[in-house]
Amino acid sequence: MDNVDIQIYVSQMKTFFGQNPDELRNLIGNTTPSNFFDGVRKVALSNYDNGDDIQLTNNQLIELIVELNNIKSETKSKEKYNLFMEHRLGKIYWN
Repeated sequence: MDNVDIQIYVSQMKTFFGQNPDELRNLIGNTTPSNFFDGVRKVALSNYDNGDDIQLTNNQLIELIVELNNIKSETKSKEKYNLFMEHRLGKIYWN
């Protein structure tokens, strides 16, 4: 069950994005507005249950959008460099 504050928060977001549909499309990417607002409601409810402010943080908003758009981060494999070189006189450190 939603808290009244959460309903007001989501309603204000819907009102703002209703007046600025281009901003909503830029923010949510390929997902639907209903999925976005459902996600916002779920995160806000989770914040409320944890005793935090219901307003989503920037990180929570980014995580929600990434999840809704199924964006997978591509982590490049880091090449391991050997900082030491074996030399006939011993190990040499490349600094």
